[in-house]
This record gives sequence, structure tokens and C-alpha cells, in this order.
Amino acid sequence: MSHPDYQPLHEWWPGTDKLSISLSPFVELEVKVPLDFIARGGQNTLAFVQHIAQHLVNEPGSLRLAADVEADLDLEAAPEAAEYLFLPKGTFTQTRGPEGESRSEPAPVSADVASSEINNSTRSLTQQSEFRKLVMMRDGGDLFANVSGLHCEAVHLVPASRPDIYKDLLDVSYRYDVSFGLAMSKLHQGPYDDYKWSIHCQYHGRSFSKADVRFLDPPKPELCAWHYRQAVLKYIRARRIGFEIEAP
Repeated sequence: MSHPDYQPLHEWWPGTDKLSISLSPFVELEVKVPLDFIARGGQNTLAFVQHIAQHLVNEPGSLRLAADVEADLDLEAAPEAAEYLFLPKGTFTQTRGPEGESRSEPAPVSADVASSEINNSTRSLTQQSEFRKLVMMRDGGDLFANVSGLHCEAVHLVPASRPDIYKDLLDVSYRYDVSFGLAMSKLHQGPYDDYKWSIHCQYHGRSFSKADVRFLDPPKPELCAWHYRQAVLKYIRARRIGFEIEAP
């Protein structure tokens, strides 16, 4: 198996139990996921493990225990430090990604400068000012870190420099609706842009629901899901697929 393009998530959690998900022989891919990562996310179930595996490929599949592939799993059960298989109904092709500043560019190995900071130079100051005002009115601050709005930025869930994503997912060209952003502390902003953390479409990482926002529209699940998929591809699969990479 080839060397990963990015540092895998399981290497960030040394000394902890992990489960493995293999897609072999349909795809030459095996990933490891720390059990602590799953447990701390608020959805400590095999259903969530299956959801992670589904992000890796385009076609639907189902999770099985490698030791007993014929048996259906109780997807509401907690995962164990075991070997799992993700089996297709037909064939598998790997999901393209993770994407970077454009559809044709893979995510960089690391982002020294947050992409949202780069994008700020191309945004309309009037639009960005109104966007920030609405996001801060709704959130009050970073809901994950309990940091007040004075120390936060209004961050796009998907970079404003990616109008293609907004068009594909929501069929819109305007990218400054309050539901397209979230208040984040400056410490959270850079890692978010680098896919080091993300918001699961069910707000994985912290119990986060519509009740957490004061009023106005909550974050768009479609944008959260796109970003979360890129995070899975970058740090759980840890390989870039579907790009023409020039040899050094």
C-alpha cells in the first residue's frame, strides 16, 4: 500500500485503541480510527463508523465484522477495537478529494495561512461586514470553545472562494447568508480551514443543535457535510484521489 499523502488521524492518538476498516479486495484501502475519537464525538455507534466508511467511496456499502462477514451488525452498538470490512453492493470507486482552493487542486499537506484569511482579500468588505454582524448576532461567539464574539471571526463553512460548491449544493451564487457561516475563535479558524476539525452533518464533535443558535438560520447541513467529507478524506483516508499531481 502506498505511503499516505497526509498524516493519518490515528497517528495523532498514540497509545489508544483503534478499529480498522478495510475495503480490500474491492479497493486497496484500509483506514484506522481511534475509539476515543469516535466516543468523544457524541455518536459512539457503529452507524457512525459506517458513515465514515461511506465517505471513502462513491457507491453504497455496508459495514461487517471481518471475523463474521455474514452477520448483520447492530449499528446502534458501540464500536470495538476490531477489524471491520466495508462491503459493496456492486463495485467501489474511491471518492475524489480532498479538495483545496479549487476543484482541480488537492488540499495542501498543511495550511500555514488559513484559507479564509487569504479569501478575505477578495471579498466585498460590505458583504463580509454584514455577514459577520449576522453570524455574531446568531452565535454570540464560538459555541465549541465558549469564546466571546470579540475574539471570534465569522468563518464560511465552505470557503467563499469556492462558488462552485455553493452552486452545486445549494444552487446559489450569493455566499454571505448567515446560514453559510459560523463564529469561530481564531485558534479554531486555521485548523478548520486545514480540515483538522469539522462539523459532522449531525454536528459531530459536540452536541450542537438548532437550539444552540439564538435566532436566524442555523448552519447549512449541506455545507457542513461537504467540509466534513474533505476532513475524512484528508485525515482518515490520508490520500488524495482524482488529481493529476506533477512528479517532483
